Amino acid sequence: MCFRPSSQLKKNFHFCLKTDNEIEDSWQEFFNQAEAIKDFQAPYRKPGGELCWLLTQAIPLRDKSGNFRGFQGADKDISKLKSRENELKESIKTLEVENALTLFIINHNENLQVVWEAEKLQYSKKASELDCFVSTLN
Repeated sequence: MCFRPSSQLKKNFHFCLKTDNEIEDSWQEFFNQAEAIKDFQAPYRKPGGELCWLLTQAIPLRDKSGNFRGFQGADKDISKLKSRENELKESIKTLEVENALTLFIINHNENLQVVWEAEKLQYSKKASELDCFVSTLN
C-alpha cells in the first residue's frame, strides 16, 4: 500500500490526496455525482514523498434518508503495473522509430537499384554505340 490505513483514520480520504488539478477535479466530480467509483487510476504521494499509483474501487455511503455521506472502498497499489506499462510504451516508440528507419533504408535501396539499373542501361547503350562507331572506322 502507499500509506498505512491507520494514518487515514478519522480523515476524509478526499482531502488526504496529494494530486494535480486534473485528478482533484475527477475526485470532486465523484463527490458531486455520489456514484460508485470503478477502476479509477491516479498517482499518489506516500508520506515519504515517493510516487505510487492506486486503482480505486468505491461505493457511495448514504444515511437513512438517502443523503450522500462519503465513500467506502479499497485502493490497490498498481505502481509496478504502471511502471511496466510505461516501459512497454517506450519499447513501442523505439520499435516504431526502428521500423520507420528500416522502411527508409528499404526505399533508399530500391531507389539506388533503379538508379543502378538506369546507369547500366545507359552504359550498355554507350557501349553499343561505341561498338558501332568502332566498326565504322574499320
